[in-house]
Amino acid sequence: MKESLFFLKLHSKRWYRFLGELGPFRVFFLLVLFSLFLRFVWLQFVDGNGVLGLSFALFPFVIQQGRKDHHLLQLASLKSAMVYGFLYLVISLPVMLMFLLFGHYYLLAALLAVCALVPFMPGKKISIDHWFINLGNFLPKEYFEWRSGLRQYGLALIVLFISGLALSVFRGAVPVIIFFITLNTAVFYLHAESKELLTAMSSSAKGLLFRKIKGFLLIFYLLILPLVLLDLYFHPELWPVILYVIVVSFFAGTNAILFKYAAYRQGERFDNNIAIQSLMTAFFLLPVLFPVPIVMAIINFKKSIKNLSLYFENGN
Repeated sequence: MKESLFFLKLHSKRWYRFLGELGPFRVFFLLVLFSLFLRFVWLQFVDGNGVLGLSFALFPFVIQQGRKDHHLLQLASLKSAMVYGFLYLVISLPVMLMFLLFGHYYLLAALLAVCALVPFMPGKKISIDHWFINLGNFLPKEYFEWRSGLRQYGLALIVLFISGLALSVFRGAVPVIIFFITLNTAVFYLHAESKELLTAMSSSAKGLLFRKIKGFLLIFYLLILPLVLLDLYFHPELWPVILYVIVVSFFAGTNAILFKYAAYRQGERFDNNIAIQSLMTAFFLLPVLFPVPIVMAIINFKKSIKNLSLYFENGN
């Protein structure tokens, strides 16, 4: 038992260090985003759509697939299933309490079963990456970010897309799914390509940026088009919501590209952009902060032009 508590304490310190790196301002808005998500789930329960709470079962599954500590647990002689089962119970506790309050005992039992069984999955020992290695090959090579991104995050996008199709009959489900698809596709732009590839894409910095943004929007909107059409079919009265989400995805994708090229250095990886992009998207959930991502897009467009002009003979 002491060893298990030590391992949980170790995980707590890692999370504390991660939050410390984000800083208090970003942590605050992440908490706001999480609170708004729980508020949405609560409203779905009130409307009688409690079954949507089962979508929370995706979180333990994703965490399990990303685990890198199997070997450490074995060396420490810990029962990883027990440790991670407890972790998944803690993560799922808010939704479980809602199931309990609204009398959805069968759904509560189903989520408990997920938390109990998922820890026994082998995680990375069974690699499914090879299933998606050719997923993005149908795209032209100029969309190399999407080709690479689909290889890495193909499973997450497929799960989200299928979930969106299955849950489209429920009010508000599709906008939330599109929101998460937006976050998943924005991380495609974390790697800086070589200078040769950069200049081969366009003859000017401004031309490159417009080409990147247009390409992202084209593929993204084609991806979510079936979900949008289904939502408009089942819930035509919610068209302002779906329009709002489309606008959010426009600025989220645009900012992902502009954040990358505003700080572009050949071969670098911009992991910090994940938290920044999440914050920019979260700002849209608070009306008073709605202009922030728009202003940042304008600022970063100018920064990107200035930064990229170093790599093009004709400047911008």
